[in-house]
Amino acid sequence: FTADVNSDIIPNTDAAFDFGSSAQQWRNIFSKGTASFASLTASGITSVTNTTDSSSSTTGALQVSGGAGIAKNVFVGAGLSIGAGAVVAGVSSVTNTTDATSTTTGAFRVSGGAAIAKNLFVGQELDVNNGLNVTAGVSTFAGITTVTGPTLFTKQLNVSGVSTFGSSLTVSTLTSGRVVTAGTGGVLQD
Repeated sequence: FTADVNSDIIPNTDAAFDFGSSAQQWRNIFSKGTASFASLTASGITSVTNTTDSSSSTTGALQVSGGAGIAKNVFVGAGLSIGAGAVVAGVSSVTNTTDATSTTTGAFRVSGGAAIAKNLFVGQELDVNNGLNVTAGVSTFAGITTVTGPTLFTKQLNVSGVSTFGSSLTVSTLTSGRVVTAGTGGVLQD
């Protein structure tokens, strides 16, 4: 059968006949229109060559109305936007090395608050613009620390580097009832 077809090819009964079989498969399918499938299984590599960029969940070269389950790695060549929450079960790394000089610079930026259940390690300077409250555990500052707002420590504070507290520093518990105040020129004295 090598003839050209000048009409539609329509089965006599809906969803009753196959196009090829698992043993005798068609090779390539070429189509310029829309292909509609109730379900699609691809056992080989699937490529979408359209280059339309995406700016929402309803734009771009590939649009999925439902969820997507992906068993292995995902590589995104440009920006990644997540409209709702993201849950990450494994270790996450940000390999960009851009330094931060404000709340709107740096390799990792958070517009809202950040809740961290365990330890936070800062490799270089720590700058806090609007107050620092430490209510549990031992606080240790070994490098340069700058806090421009009010600062509250309710537990142990260890400072071995240069620390600047620009507004007020409140310590609720001191060893052996000792009170430390700022003397002449900002020097701490009993």
